[in-house]
Amino acid sequence: DAQTVEIKTHPLRGISLIEASAGTGKTYTITHLYVRYLLETDFTVDQLLVVTFTNAATQELKQRIQKLIYEVWVYLKGTHSQAHNLDALFGHYANDSAALYKLHRALICFDEAAIYSIHGFCQRVLNSFPIESHSLLQQQIISSEKELQQQAIMDFWRKNMTASEMNRLRWILSEWNEPQKLLTDISLLMEFESTFESTRTQIDGDLAAIDITSAWAELTQQWTDNGAEVRELLLESKALNRRTINIKTVTILLQELEQLLCLPLSYRLPDKWNLITLSKLQDSLNKGKQEPGLECAFFKSAETFQIKHENWLRLNKKLILIDAASYVAETVQQKKTDAQNISFNDLIKQLSDAITRDTGFSAKITQQYPLAMVDEFQDTDNRQYHIFKTLYQSQQQAVSDATL
Repeated sequence: DAQTVEIKTHPLRGISLIEASAGTGKTYTITHLYVRYLLETDFTVDQLLVVTFTNAATQELKQRIQKLIYEVWVYLKGTHSQAHNLDALFGHYANDSAALYKLHRALICFDEAAIYSIHGFCQRVLNSFPIESHSLLQQQIISSEKELQQQAIMDFWRKNMTASEMNRLRWILSEWNEPQKLLTDISLLMEFESTFESTRTQIDGDLAAIDITSAWAELTQQWTDNGAEVRELLLESKALNRRTINIKTVTILLQELEQLLCLPLSYRLPDKWNLITLSKLQDSLNKGKQEPGLECAFFKSAETFQIKHENWLRLNKKLILIDAASYVAETVQQKKTDAQNISFNDLIKQLSDAITRDTGFSAKITQQYPLAMVDEFQDTDNRQYHIFKTLYQSQQQAVSDATL
């Protein structure tokens, strides 16, 4: 169960999750626990890993920790006073030569403190273990892949979208009126590159199950066989409510159907297609009226086809998103490889992949950093979470949920 954090007695072993609202002392807790680790263990500043998620936050946290170490060191050197705000946590170390030595050593060596942004931590580990991580020794970090992604999506758009036949192209442009819109839609997919192939296989299977071509052929044949009957019912039936099944609207719809059902499968159906579906026509009957003509198979087939068509379009859209994301990811990666460049996200991916391949590599990292404190842990994505879970969960001895 959740319990209030007591900094003085909070366990320094195992895994703890500390939840805190803004302004409730999260940074205060991290900095004071850090000093406790220095005093109560033999860890040095280069072994106490602290990770946060921006360079600015990293610098602020580093300054706050260094300042507190200095304040506690000065306090312990001076006259012990019950009025001092550090008494409650560190008063029992007054005149303790071992404690003074540990803090003094921490101040002297603080330039080596392992306080990093998430990307800085990954880069540090990859550089320290190039063989284990399969990292190139000479790689230039690029701050953003945006330009490479834009070039890749333009290339994909030219090869796979604008080259489409007109029927498909009109539908595509109704979904994405420009390449940038498509790039925006695939941005979140880029994190799941490992699932692209299996997802595409699943979509192909779902499309085959729909068999939209056969469904279209069946519908067009029924129109050929029953078109006159359908036209007569829609235009002349006394049982239909004409406020819902408007004669003018139906006339336009029938003209569209005459043209559409003579053509190959269309990506777009007339806006008023539902007026020829069985359920819509049944709902549009005048009160107490029946219409035997609704037993015509065309109306039921039109409704079934509408559902299949909607699913078919949805799957086609997914397929384009997967294909675009796959193309952009592969193209960008190839360009980076050719130029021996690496992005910040690549740092995380490389480390995540490396510790997955080689469990012995994880042991080397945790030997170098036996303890980790992760600030803003809720901001971790799947790969970042995988890194810390893989590195440190195996050392778990106790799990404590604490609430500030």
